[in-house]
Amino acid sequence: MTAIFKAISKRDGHCLSHKDWLQAKERGVLLPEARPRLRQWSPMTGECTRSGTARLIDAKGALVTPCHSPNFAQCLSRALEANPEFSTPLVEPEPGFAGYAWYDALPKIEDCEFLIVQDGKEHLFDETDDRPDLKSGRADSITALLHITTADDAKKTVRLAADLFISYDSCLDFEIEDAAIFLMRACTIDVDVLTDLLEAICFEAHRDGDADSWDTQHDQFLLDARQLAIEQLLDADEALITRCGTVVSKHLRWLVPQGRMITIYLGADPTRIEISDIPAVETNER
Repeated sequence: MTAIFKAISKRDGHCLSHKDWLQAKERGVLLPEARPRLRQWSPMTGECTRSGTARLIDAKGALVTPCHSPNFAQCLSRALEANPEFSTPLVEPEPGFAGYAWYDALPKIEDCEFLIVQDGKEHLFDETDDRPDLKSGRADSITALLHITTADDAKKTVRLAADLFISYDSCLDFEIEDAAIFLMRACTIDVDVLTDLLEAICFEAHRDGDADSWDTQHDQFLLDARQLAIEQLLDADEALITRCGTVVSKHLRWLVPQGRMITIYLGADPTRIEISDIPAVETNER
């Protein structure tokens, strides 16, 4: 080990744990502290993957954040993007570095909460308690609360305005329909983006032996998530039209022969279906 430590001492910096650093010191090899570099924080998904590419960054002036549940992580990430004035980089903890002066001096997020104000009433969501009994809907305000502790045990709370929050807990055997979606009245998120966000938060394929394949589960989830997004963002008529369009594109479009069109009349009894040639003008335009 001594030879290894001596070899490391000739390099330009190292990433030894504090425990190994002390061991090198005991063997007479004096090394500087590990480079102050930590993995940039990236929100986790329901399948325990990262939404972004985590990379090592300079940790000086950074804020250490713990592993958040997917719904808090994804919604916090969106809130951070919407508040560029909060420029402090977030990094993931590295327990092996505990004991280095620079690491111990970093401020840490002890807890993250989302405060929802709906119809004048406040509802606080955190990662430890059951969620309030609150249904999806538009909110008067949504605020991410970051409770931060510094090295000298000083505490402060950073408030970040958010445009949405999704309450969901996969540990309670929730399904996509159990997700509660809260949107600011001025939130401009569209169906596709909300569907992607629901996927990142809620999708986790069942691993049971009798479960469908990952692809089959994923396809069904996306259909359900998109429908939920449509119901939240569109009025009744728009939601129905969009839902019908999704069904047609997935299940019926491939049945239509090249150069022909099918017209379906629903609502009357019985259903009437007509097939005809596409007019020449429409064919040329296509």
